[in-house]
Amino acid sequence: MYVPANTEVTFRWVAGFDPESYGIHVAAIKSNESGQETLFSIDQPAEGILATYTAAEGHKGVMPPQHLTATSDGTNVQLRWTMPVEANQFKVYRDGKPCGPTFSGYEYLDDRVMRSGTHRYQVENVNGSAATLDPEDILYATVMNYYCEPPQNLSGSHLTDHDELQWETPQFVGYGLIAYDDNVFENSFGSNTQKWGITIDPVNLAIFEGHPITHLEMYDCSEGEYTYTIYNGEKANNNSLIYTQQHTMTGSHQMVRFPLDDEVPIDVTLPLWIGVSSSGASHPIPYGRYVGNPNSCMFRSGSTWKPATDLNLEYTWLLRAYTSPIESGDDFSYNVYWGPYEGSDQQMEITYENLTATSVVLNNTENTRYNVTAIWNGRETDFSNTIYLGPSVELETFSDNRETKIFPNPTKELLTIQSPGIRHITLYNVSGQVVYDAFVDADMVTVDLDSFKAGIYVIQICTESETFSKKVSIIK
Repeated sequence: MYVPANTEVTFRWVAGFDPESYGIHVAAIKSNESGQETLFSIDQPAEGILATYTAAEGHKGVMPPQHLTATSDGTNVQLRWTMPVEANQFKVYRDGKPCGPTFSGYEYLDDRVMRSGTHRYQVENVNGSAATLDPEDILYATVMNYYCEPPQNLSGSHLTDHDELQWETPQFVGYGLIAYDDNVFENSFGSNTQKWGITIDPVNLAIFEGHPITHLEMYDCSEGEYTYTIYNGEKANNNSLIYTQQHTMTGSHQMVRFPLDDEVPIDVTLPLWIGVSSSGASHPIPYGRYVGNPNSCMFRSGSTWKPATDLNLEYTWLLRAYTSPIESGDDFSYNVYWGPYEGSDQQMEITYENLTATSVVLNNTENTRYNVTAIWNGRETDFSNTIYLGPSVELETFSDNRETKIFPNPTKELLTIQSPGIRHITLYNVSGQVVYDAFVDADMVTVDLDSFKAGIYVIQICTESETFSKKVSIIK
């Protein structure tokens, strides 16, 4: 609640059905531009007055923005909100990452979205050292754009008092990306009897007018033969079917992009459907977190299609398409991000902006995480691969044996290790402490990491023939 200056608030506890209040804890925290302070924190509270508080003169307090709206024009997202009291500074988050520094005003145009998809937005009210947003007040908006992949093969070294970074320019540039997912694989399910896919409305296709589909992409979760069908019409049926192609997946547990045998022209004034069926695959449907758009998780039921959310399945399929590229030069600049060694994406901050070179030297004596993005066509790419440099960062080693797979990484809950003859698995936190240790005898092991805190870990795997380690990221 928001308390105006010079207003007295009394907190009372009514015990209700349990006069002793067993197992109950109550607390109140005040937040203003000076920071946060606990007013009270009580176990098993007694009935009656818990505390009395009077808001100080001049303290503005902090409360989250109200009445958020997000409107997509197909390629950009316009956000608006209101405040019941005057507030001057806000910060917008897209998919948990800041879109930029704090700013004033009650609206924000996100015109720098590079990766097509349904994105998650939140707005934070910032007041001095205090800030707040409503974790339940999340907006979703879908955009489609021409795509530039992130910088490739970021690498580096730590030399006494500085870090040296190098990377390669993006190679897959300018293709139109048709997608919904947030680029994080969670798991797979389903059977070969099911047909599934995504559908795209004309408002999101308009930017691709005159550009045929040239590639498809899917997370390769299971070895098998997959059949891809493309429809262009109000309904996905034989009358709107415009293309069919098969592709063999190998179970590589990564996104696999493959070219179509023929370019497929589309009518952007009609819905587009991309369907998938399979044979010989186990749990052939790869999914990630549901992004809030039912078009991202379509099932065929009889002769009709319906979203998986109708079956209480809140998933988004990891399935994408690409159109032919626009004509544009390879005019790139780069942003370099750094953050704490254990840091998440949200903690990464820009340290260099708009570099034109593909290398940089940074004065640094701490263990640090690095990512690089590219700026192309006025928009910023996703992060490159992550590297860790510093005086006590050990070099990461990983078997070149392509039979070894560790997925998904990053993970929210379950981590699967697949390698011939696994005998021992050990998980270390960044302090070097063993947090999980197990002797096994299998070719595939799944570890439940749901109870572990978000952060960076190192997993050591011993097989019949070798021992190797890899960094694993747990996200929440």
